[in-house]
Amino acid sequence: MQNGYQSFTPKEVFLSLGLKLGKCLLPKIPTPQSSVGLWLLQHRQYGLAIIRASEQRLPVSVRTAGLKYALSMIFGKVAHQGALDFLCGKRLSIEVPDLQMHYDLGLDAQRQFWLAAAGSSAQLCTGEVLFRANSTELLLLLSQQVDPDTLFFQRRLTIIGDTELGLQLKNFLDTVEPELLLPPQLICWMIEITSTTPA
Repeated sequence: MQNGYQSFTPKEVFLSLGLKLGKCLLPKIPTPQSSVGLWLLQHRQYGLAIIRASEQRLPVSVRTAGLKYALSMIFGKVAHQGALDFLCGKRLSIEVPDLQMHYDLGLDAQRQFWLAAAGSSAQLCTGEVLFRANSTELLLLLSQQVDPDTLFFQRRLTIIGDTELGLQLKNFLDTVEPELLLPPQLICWMIEITSTTPA
């Protein structure tokens, strides 16, 4: 502490602001049935375009910090409880082709997520297993509207590499309760988006 002020790293400031912003905005999320919600649903393709542009233009440090924060918010509790221990010391590559996203992630010894940008092509995969699905399929999995086996056999979900690690991840997604991961407002939006998206 210098001159009565506590020093903060940019990462701490970013996480603190993100947490406060999330708590402030979450109760104000409109329902999909509201006039604002209906407008957002009709123009959701712009959301995908914004994410793709962010992947291409934002610095890697900003993108990875934001995604790591999201991972911690969604999966942090179950990770701390040990449900994701199969990721400790492992490197999982996740590719979302329609968003042009490709990241490697895992858990450290303290069950904290680490994340690294891995480029935009599966050829750059450095993990033990590659998990590839478009954004709609990921929303379906997270909201448990469809099981991973169905998407896998429909070739809408690809798992390549370490078979045991891939099965552990698939089983986790098949058994975790969405209500334990996400606020009800977000689950409602995920169900609405996937039900109005062409297959």
